[in-house]
Amino acid sequence: MTWLLLLACNRGEIGDSAIDPDRLVKLYGDVGVRDALWCAERADQTLTCFGTAELVEKGPGDQQWSYVDLECGCGLDLGGDPVCWKEGRAVDQLPAGPFSKLSCDGDWAWGIRADTGEFVVVAADMDSVGMEVGALVRDVLKNNISGQGQPNCYLTHSEGLINCIDFYNPETEFVLPEGEFESFVSVAGVECGLREDGSVGCFNRSGGEILGEHPDWPLLKETGWGVGLTVEHELVELTRQSWYEEYGLPLGGLYQSYFALDNEFHLGIPMDDPYVVDCLPEAVEEMEVMPPGWVD
Repeated sequence: MTWLLLLACNRGEIGDSAIDPDRLVKLYGDVGVRDALWCAERADQTLTCFGTAELVEKGPGDQQWSYVDLECGCGLDLGGDPVCWKEGRAVDQLPAGPFSKLSCDGDWAWGIRADTGEFVVVAADMDSVGMEVGALVRDVLKNNISGQGQPNCYLTHSEGLINCIDFYNPETEFVLPEGEFESFVSVAGVECGLREDGSVGCFNRSGGEILGEHPDWPLLKETGWGVGLTVEHELVELTRQSWYEEYGLPLGGLYQSYFALDNEFHLGIPMDDPYVVDCLPEAVEEMEVMPPGWVD
């Protein structure tokens, strides 16, 4: 792909920021080798998207969403029913909702029913599904539902306990963090469970070992690649990354949401102006559609 915009961009004036529906609350991203789509969720549950023009044009659109998965190209409307903007998604084969979460890849898709927590899967080869279809769950690790590669892990619906299944060796016993967790998060490629109070327990799916409770980490509300946002919204370093100074925003800043990949430019919604997306100027030099608060 040939980038159409190669001009450095400067943040512009954004007008009256007192309109609550326009307040930005969360960042999402789908970053490829040659193109990228980022979206910021507004308080009214609509999205404003930026990045590669073609992806923005064909992206989620103007409707309200209760959940989105940019990589899958699908999301859930306010009623919890699946809606896709990418064609040929296996999500189209899921039964009617309501769902609380979904994801897809290739010829399979899964969803978690909002009312019961039932794990629902559609796949071209159901024998290859590495999760117990119909299990009651709070959350599942997005990747490897097809049973290939590392074991699949999920949080039990009623107690929030981590449970893992080895598709190739069902008798494998795992040593996993204990206690009740609300969701899964990832820190520099390491899987962790996030508790309601913001503490985490990390583990190694392939090795079946606890990697630690990390008592030196602050309580967290959100994590990215090597960084996290504390429950007070402060951006902190969790694992040292040699490339951080080149791609990341200053540590110690306060953000509503923060999006961080490995060696890609980071984006943040600042707490003191949650109507713009902060990033390094180099991050938007090749964007065809500018983030909120930026003009060419």
